[in-house]
Amino acid sequence: MRVAVVWNSDFTGVINRFGQPYPQPPQPWPHYGAITKSVMAALQEGGHETLLCEGDKELLATLQGFMPPDPQARPSGLVFNLAEGIQGEYR
Repeated sequence: MRVAVVWNSDFTGVINRFGQPYPQPPQPWPHYGAITKSVMAALQEGGHETLLCEGDKELLATLQGFMPPDPQARPSGLVFNLAEGIQGEYR
């Protein structure tokens, strides 16, 4: 199965700035990158085709290219959302 893993590593891909910007920690986020790599590795070891995607304004186009519509209207993949957001209070 195709699995897209979504995360935030770039804070510039927004349509517009609304409200308070996300408070940026010192880069890189050591725990976040390690967790993302572990998830990707586990999915690949399970036989899945993976793609790491930035959770920004280009996400839908990226997903459409990675998981094109199935001719029989069946799901063509899954999205694993690790994105925390790039504006406002994160989870």
